[in-house]
Amino acid sequence: IDPYNHLVSTSSVQFFDEVYSAKSLDFVSIHSYIWGAQYAVNAADVTAQVQERFQKPVIIGEIGASSVSEDYNLMADPTGAVMRQTAFTAPMSGSAGGGMLWWWQQINNNDFYGNVTPAINYFGLLDKRFITMKNIGNDYKFTHSSATVVNNCRVLGFIDNTSVYAYLFDTRYSYANLTPGNISGATLTFKMGEDSYSVKVFDTKAGSVIREYTLESKNGELTLTADDFSGDIAFIIDKK
Repeated sequence: IDPYNHLVSTSSVQFFDEVYSAKSLDFVSIHSYIWGAQYAVNAADVTAQVQERFQKPVIIGEIGASSVSEDYNLMADPTGAVMRQTAFTAPMSGSAGGGMLWWWQQINNNDFYGNVTPAINYFGLLDKRFITMKNIGNDYKFTHSSATVVNNCRVLGFIDNTSVYAYLFDTRYSYANLTPGNISGATLTFKMGEDSYSVKVFDTKAGSVIREYTLESKNGELTLTADDFSGDIAFIIDKK
């Protein structure tokens, strides 16, 4: 009960229908330390599933490579990579923000704040209407000469008839495997109207646009050749 009309929620590891369905709760807060090295994939899927189930905004209020202690977490994730990944995968899946690492002393002691800077820079470049755009879902086609690469790559983000904001990642990439290998020669295809589009290639580790060019859609599809990447990369596509 909040007489000042703030947003109200609670949180737990499990989801209780009778609690999260309550009209008095404005949003759902997910906590998880059990996704292991599959944080990127599971943060995306669970966010979307919970949002659909309860029809409320979702935020990942606690994450970590380990729930045991700060020391165990640091051993599993010495660079804070889970912060950088979920800063992209969570909001690109519909979360109200990036996943928040529970071990804040670890963040302070090791100055892990830079892990969220790339995502801050990326979202700052998007048209603010992205919060109203449709989730990209399966509205894309990823192709590569290797079936293994195709099976292990995934796209998250937002799409409408004039823009695509996409995050492409190798599902093998995680704090447990920071070097899954370089991927080159991949293509991405989106259903878009006949027009010219500006494509910005965003380096998700450096936190900046590394290339910009123009593409023409053909037969209702916009196809781009993805720049070489390892782990993940992002794109900002807008009609010119």
